[in-house]
Amino acid sequence: MTHLQCGLVALGLVVVASLRGGATPGFWQAATQADFLRGELESLSLDEHGRVMLGPRVERVYDPGVPFIWTAVEGAEGDIFLGTGNDGRVFRVDRSGKGTVFFDSAELEVHALAAGPNGSIFAGTSPDGRIYKVDAKGTATPFFDPDDKYIWSLVADRDGALFAGTGDKGVVYRITPDGTGTKFFSTRTTHALTLALDGQGQLLVGTGSPGRVFRVDRNGKGFLALDTPYQEIGALRLSARGEVFVAAQSGRPAQGGEDRPDAPAEPPRSAPIPTVSTEITGFAVIDVPVAPQGATPQPSRDDRRGPTGAVYRVTSDGLWDQIWSSRDDAPYDLALEDDGSLLVATGNRGKLYRLGGEPLRPTLLARVSAEQTTMVQRSRGRTWLVTANPGLVFSLSADRAERGSYESDVRDARTVATWGALSWRAATPNGTKVEMFTRSGNTRAPDEAWSEWT
Repeated sequence: MTHLQCGLVALGLVVVASLRGGATPGFWQAATQADFLRGELESLSLDEHGRVMLGPRVERVYDPGVPFIWTAVEGAEGDIFLGTGNDGRVFRVDRSGKGTVFFDSAELEVHALAAGPNGSIFAGTSPDGRIYKVDAKGTATPFFDPDDKYIWSLVADRDGALFAGTGDKGVVYRITPDGTGTKFFSTRTTHALTLALDGQGQLLVGTGSPGRVFRVDRNGKGFLALDTPYQEIGALRLSARGEVFVAAQSGRPAQGGEDRPDAPAEPPRSAPIPTVSTEITGFAVIDVPVAPQGATPQPSRDDRRGPTGAVYRVTSDGLWDQIWSSRDDAPYDLALEDDGSLLVATGNRGKLYRLGGEPLRPTLLARVSAEQTTMVQRSRGRTWLVTANPGLVFSLSADRAERGSYESDVRDARTVATWGALSWRAATPNGTKVEMFTRSGNTRAPDEAWSEWT
């Protein structure tokens, strides 16, 4: 087998295998974005042309010691509040990265948060869905307790009314400041998963089972704005031009009770090949001076035969188009940058993509050390990433990482082989370098029986 790893600033990688017994030499090449995405990138960015380069520095800011961070919201003082599971706690993280428990609910999960008046927040819990109002000192009082099992999303309008998206009847409630709630809109789906308000004060509702987007006027009359082939809508984000960006995915199967992001799917394992094979692994590292630069029950995995997820754009006149899709990375959240680029937080390998340019082109911007990036939060010039499996908080820096690596997927010669030439193309400005390493072995997966890196 062969394990190719190639690295930073590399345009392409070619490996030539010269097989014994007169067989024709084989060639492998990594040159496109799809080629490189089959491997593992750390501290690297990968653009649509297949160019691999040092990515932004990703720093771990806070570890609350929980498996899941479901949601995050910015407070009045610039603090970030985190809704977590499976102990149903809310944490407050200040701008220095110091975090404390702000509220400990009686329920297992906090899926929804919204900023309230005078430094307070609203927290929506599941199961046995309840909404609490927590003042600036962390003192909580019950605010609204519907019959619904899940509180999935909360958003407050300019008049101080709070909207709550719930499951498993797909009802949206409007709750007045005194805690009186009434049914505002029925989605006729299983779950009202995500809410947003547009510039005219209309409510946008993203649903689950199936994944649809409704636009609801002030009288509670809804219009179907987008009907996707996916199971759920994970995020709704509005641009200054009135566009609505929508993250849709095939769903999050439940794991042992409450719904959580998918665990990484295990690739199918085929029977061992009864021949000797050789593996080559390339590894690239670049050193560069640091310099600043300008859940809801869902179908099982067996039911997910189509793409994992997609991002849609709905214009102000109602037209829509699909601007990104992936069979490997499910979009959990979206965030708009100052230049109009769109950040896409994904799982199950913790990748963060940027969609930029005209037309929009995808760049793999960064990857975090967690399975899912569940939310990306833009706050006062900083970009925060929150994750699940495990639950962590990261900060995305404007500076580039000093070092990065790429590890290719395994290349299998399927017979006894002698490896020939390894070549690559790279740009190495002063103070930078690219290094390649290889190793080989006779097992399908790299283990202690393989050769050392050379």
